[in-house]
Amino acid sequence: MAPPMEQPFFILGNGRCGSTMLCKVLQAHPQVALCDEAKVINFIWFCNQLASLPADSQGEWNLQEPIRMRGLIQGRYTASMASSFAGHAKSLIRDFYKGEFPDREFTHWGDKLPNPRAAAAMRALWPQTRYILCVRDPRDMICSYRAYASRDDYRQRFPHVQEMSLADHAVLWRNLNSSVLADLSPLVIRYEDAVPNLPGSIKRCFEHLGLAMRPEVLTALQGEGNFASHGTSKTPGASIGRWRQELSPSEAEQIQSICGDAMSRFGYSDASTEPGSAASN
Repeated sequence: MAPPMEQPFFILGNGRCGSTMLCKVLQAHPQVALCDEAKVINFIWFCNQLASLPADSQGEWNLQEPIRMRGLIQGRYTASMASSFAGHAKSLIRDFYKGEFPDREFTHWGDKLPNPRAAAAMRALWPQTRYILCVRDPRDMICSYRAYASRDDYRQRFPHVQEMSLADHAVLWRNLNSSVLADLSPLVIRYEDAVPNLPGSIKRCFEHLGLAMRPEVLTALQGEGNFASHGTSKTPGASIGRWRQELSPSEAEQIQSICGDAMSRFGYSDASTEPGSAASN
């Protein structure tokens, strides 16, 4: 087993793909310290980028929204500063998790992150970092986004989502899932497989992390198994294939034209989203 607090892992995926539910269940394990989009890793990653940006240069980073900044450090000192910051980054992260979970003797820690770049960078500090990718048929995902984004509280918190077109959502789905699959060798958890068999999907996650199921996890499964707290469909089953009723033929064709190759890699054909062969684990 890895030394205490030396097994990082990250849950990645677009919104509306089941990652929140998965995060809540994994958090119940007594050996796991898992945040829900704390984005501390994003902060560390961003600071590391800034530490290596010379004062006479500009950089732009897409975190929650695009951030553009001019460098602060004179160019000839950036290499030393970047190296020094990177050397302290592991201690900063360790201190954060120990402070956030003071009463938990955890060996596994991480975060749920929609943006995979910061999570991917953690392998430079912890080569054994593992990843879980939650993926959902982009057609259903976009329908769920539309329903969720119509809520007043969501519109107030994330006004920029209202400006995203169907094509924007499709491109984001394609780019995120294709890059994670190609670069990080994640365990893939398909929404369409988790809905009918959540315990089976959770078991695969713990096997991927090298952890055994615990009674606390089974209790959490009973509370999260109906997806009711975060869903936008009447029933879990109704959330699969909802695009057939909610998208126009031209909208479905547009998503297929953007995401088609990536969709096929995850087992999403043009005709069906039934559970089947998905991307490699």
